[in-house]
Amino acid sequence: MTGLLAVIAVSLLLIAAAFRQAIFIALAFAGAELLGNGIKPLIGRLRPDIVPHLVEASGESFPSGHSTLSSAVYLGLALLWSSRIASRNGRFACMTMAIFVTGLVGFSRIFLGVHFPSDVIGGWALGAGWTLLAWRFLAPGSSTKSGTLNR
Repeated sequence: MTGLLAVIAVSLLLIAAAFRQAIFIALAFAGAELLGNGIKPLIGRLRPDIVPHLVEASGESFPSGHSTLSSAVYLGLALLWSSRIASRNGRFACMTMAIFVTGLVGFSRIFLGVHFPSDVIGGWALGAGWTLLAWRFLAPGSSTKSGTLNR
């Protein structure tokens, strides 16, 4: 679902000739996917077996891939949208919705029994950290030469 949303967002941004923003969302998704999948075998944490899983899940547990991708993509989209909203309340609402949806994704992974809470928290931190790093260099009006955001 998050991957599909990222593909749709990138496609719409490309159609609108918003190339820098399209690269940002693509990089947020792809980087979070690569980082999450790269860290899992290094940590090698088994999935919880405390409760029966309500869905099938395989592979290592830490970090939660769903949490990593949701925090990366939803935060990235919220950053793009909120950068175009003049109202402080509007920006706050946009970011709040992204955090709320990301929270629902993470809590669902715990509820389904396929992740420990620390897997979800680690995924949120990894996805958000990666996206904020990408935003630092690809934000609308950013300058990688001077190292500052010119908004």
